[in-house]
Amino acid sequence: MILYFFYQQKPGPLPCLCCGSLSRQEVCFSPEEKCDLKLIQYIKNAKKSLNIAIFDITLAPLTEAIIEQSKKIPVKILVDSRQTKHHYSLVSEFIHSPAEVRFGSQRGIMHHKFAIIDHRILQTGSFNYTGGASHFNQENQIYLWNPHIIRRYQMQFDKIWEKGRKATFTQNKKPFTKRKLRQKSRVI
Repeated sequence: MILYFFYQQKPGPLPCLCCGSLSRQEVCFSPEEKCDLKLIQYIKNAKKSLNIAIFDITLAPLTEAIIEQSKKIPVKILVDSRQTKHHYSLVSEFIHSPAEVRFGSQRGIMHHKFAIIDHRILQTGSFNYTGGASHFNQENQIYLWNPHIIRRYQMQFDKIWEKGRKATFTQNKKPFTKRKLRQKSRVI
């Protein structure tokens, strides 16, 4: 009966089952929809802060958008240290930017995929920040404006951030030019 009620409703704010607040939601499915472009728009529109927990980043346009925002607002990025050693990873690009980067410090992998934008929008789902996720894989994103859920994600982010270690790279890589960055990203 409850499921029937939700299916009959028009898209728009739905009450949260845990706290009753009305919140907006959006979804995106790749590769049919341009989930990378949607995320880039949200990143570019951030006004106060970005907190990102992601397994790896190989998508140059997204990397460029995050770096540009890091020049204007505080940006924190949590990544998996082992994944960043792969040739196509663009995580090292953030080392040469104002963004703060830490490696998740846990027994397994740091496999989260979420971004908290201005402490009021949450992007999460299976969508990796990679060319494969954008153009080939079956992936999903969900955007939530629910304060209760965002607080839970922020608490998780803060916990991992505190335990994480500052990202450093043994290779003394120079940052890519935008052209080289895009060429590198095309492959993955």
